[in-house]
Amino acid sequence: MTVTAFRLRMFCWGDNPTGDYVVLSENFPSEDDLSQGIFNAGIRFYFRYEDITRRPGLVFDGYHAIKVKEEIVVSDYLYACIVPEQYRIELSGHVPLELEARVYYLPQDKLGILEWNEKVYSFVSNIQG
Repeated sequence: MTVTAFRLRMFCWGDNPTGDYVVLSENFPSEDDLSQGIFNAGIRFYFRYEDITRRPGLVFDGYHAIKVKEEIVVSDYLYACIVPEQYRIELSGHVPLELEARVYYLPQDKLGILEWNEKVYSFVSNIQG
């Protein structure tokens, strides 16, 4: 059976802004907007590499950190979910109870994409758990 890209969940390293670029790709901001923080960052999901690599159905393609075939049960593997503060009200009441303690809201503070990336990664690196 051939596994297509649509049946794979692709993961990148947590210190990499690639996910933000993918989220922004349909309505991509200008370089000035990205550097001046005039964009809406995406929600980031962080998983511990040692946890996620224990599950079956992994693909290592040499480009992505890992790819997972089919689905991944987020509640089983989520380490942290970082949500830009501007989405707090929209998400209110939609975060499952079992995930609430792992969801953090951070102000984007008009940070450029690289500064935002650094802020988020630093925050996640300092979570005790």
